[in-house]
Amino acid sequence: MLKNLLKNTLLTLSISLFSIASVNANLITQDIIFDDGTTTDTIFEKIGSITVDTNENDGFGVISSWVNFQLFGFDMITENEAKGDFTLFGAFEVFVDLNNLSAGIEFLTFDVTENNSQYFNFQGLVDTASGANFFIDVFDFNGGLYAFGDLALGKASVVSEPPMFLLLFTGVLALITTKRRKINL
Repeated sequence: MLKNLLKNTLLTLSISLFSIASVNANLITQDIIFDDGTTTDTIFEKIGSITVDTNENDGFGVISSWVNFQLFGFDMITENEAKGDFTLFGAFEVFVDLNNLSAGIEFLTFDVTENNSQYFNFQGLVDTASGANFFIDVFDFNGGLYAFGDLALGKASVVSEPPMFLLLFTGVLALITTKRRKINL
């Protein structure tokens, strides 16, 4: 009797924690698409992607760090890796609607450097609420303009963090084990 009570309590807690934590435990990933400003044709193509963790928001939907940020095949240097060097990490800010995560990133601004050789600096801005495409400029560290054009974001992909599913799975497994033992006895 006590064993069954314990297992049912475990199941109830795991489902409760899953439902509470899964509301805030989401990663948003979006493609970053670009129209080269040196051509007259408007052709948007994927140049990278960004993943942010909604747990890192300031309570209003503003996020100042990323899980993964790639442009033109380069990983971007993080603020911690830049160690206060403003030339390597100038700014990064994302805004998401915490009540509608499937809408994805609504605002993105950045002034960052690639992590591989620290030779290229990327500056950009996207504001999806305005309905207009915005810009990206890529400079080398000699100040030369390497690339420029319009910037937009692709469709958002929202993924709950795996530990939440593991917690739910553990509770369900305990319930199945309990039911199976009752049948066998």
